[in-house]
Amino acid sequence: MRPNYALATSSLMLLIPAWAAWKSGDTIRVWYHSGVTVISVTYHLTKHPVVFWIDFVAANSLVPSALTLAHRDYIVFTYVTCVAYCFGMFYYGHLKKDL
Repeated sequence: MRPNYALATSSLMLLIPAWAAWKSGDTIRVWYHSGVTVISVTYHLTKHPVVFWIDFVAANSLVPSALTLAHRDYIVFTYVTCVAYCFGMFYYGHLKKDL
């Protein structure tokens, strides 16, 4: 499989929950969400099968983390953006068979 630069760039949207965590002073979640972003970008640039499974677990664990952050700090923008991104990427991958 070839690298997908569009998906690698779109993975930078995962930094929005990291920004929200930074604004609320939660440094553990800043590092966690930033790490998930790095893993996702790495997968879309390498398409390595092992990195796929790491990205799969990390990206799926990001959703509850972002939801917890959004509910705890009432950051609706983070919640809506994260959920919209996840749904968007799921349907993009389902239609294009590209993820």
